[in-house]
Amino acid sequence: MFIIRYLCMGCMAMVLANSCSTPSSLQTPKIPQKSELCNLELALIPDVTATTSVCEKLYSICTDDRIYIWNWRKPNDEPHCVGIYSCGEPLIALKRFGVILADGSVLTIAPPDQGGSSVLVQKDVASNREIKYWDIGGPWDLKYLASNRGGTCVACLLQENSIYIHTQKDRTDFGDFKIGVIRPEASIQWIGSIREDRIDGPGIWSVHVSDDGRYIACVGVSNGGWLAIGDVEKKQFLWQKIVKWPAGKSTVNFNDCSFSPDSTRVYVAGNTGLLGFDILTGQVICYLPTDGRFVSVDVSPDGHLVAGGESLVGYVKIFDLQTGRMIRQIETGQYTIYGLTFSPDSKYLATSGVKNTNVKIWKLDGE
Repeated sequence: MFIIRYLCMGCMAMVLANSCSTPSSLQTPKIPQKSELCNLELALIPDVTATTSVCEKLYSICTDDRIYIWNWRKPNDEPHCVGIYSCGEPLIALKRFGVILADGSVLTIAPPDQGGSSVLVQKDVASNREIKYWDIGGPWDLKYLASNRGGTCVACLLQENSIYIHTQKDRTDFGDFKIGVIRPEASIQWIGSIREDRIDGPGIWSVHVSDDGRYIACVGVSNGGWLAIGDVEKKQFLWQKIVKWPAGKSTVNFNDCSFSPDSTRVYVAGNTGLLGFDILTGQVICYLPTDGRFVSVDVSPDGHLVAGGESLVGYVKIFDLQTGRMIRQIETGQYTIYGLTFSPDSKYLATSGVKNTNVKIWKLDGE
């Protein structure tokens, strides 16, 4: 057990505000000419559910059960694509079933065997050959995978199978979450489990691992915005915290998170702003408000900027982390920015929404 800390944001808002080779069976989409609304638009046939970066790779997970992969240095080239298994569910932003690793291979889930056991599989992109397997056993379902920027570690979020829960007597909860970190050369390191109660939660929306692989962050909702930090080497949670806003517990979720490059801070996308937390102490170090609702967040690799993607209107707001000042607002024309990632040199930002909005790349240098 670890202590849950409650914060009333109204008490600190005034202090913190503004501080701080493709398989022949897979068809590849054609890339259009440069868009007038952004520096480059990468057209995809299916809907995009997530967009992120690993090393020099930019990739998007799409509703046709494929990952499309570009090179940040040559984004006009046609992407490689590889099929993934979506567990029979629609690929929405709250469920991510594939990531890219440092060597360019893909980590995804394999179709369950006859016994129902879940298996993660590493696949070569060019040949679609399966390289390695990790058995996550039952009765667990994969909910979320997220790699760090170097592709050396992958955060893994599992949830108890709902059918299994219903077979257990006197169970009134929604099931346990199991959180771990995968390294391609090693077995899964399980950090711990958390139960999702019907009344107190938490419901976990996303997990991420720091660039050095030392920490894992989980965010969601539990009578307020919920955040937990785990120590990978010690295989235990350091702390968890619930943040409540003055308007009441139902008005805030924590929807996404992103580590600073030096792994000393984690930034969280909340319904009313971006919050920065110290990794070791859990102290709030900055609050960057919005009049919209942030559903995604990414910190630039140089550590100077943080970007938040909003729901509905599709705005992206970029903040200078040294001054806390918003330096740019991008009207993407995309609906709900679940995909948001900086280029390796921090000079470009890629965004994607939902409902046929494709992937757009925006030039930031000189802004």
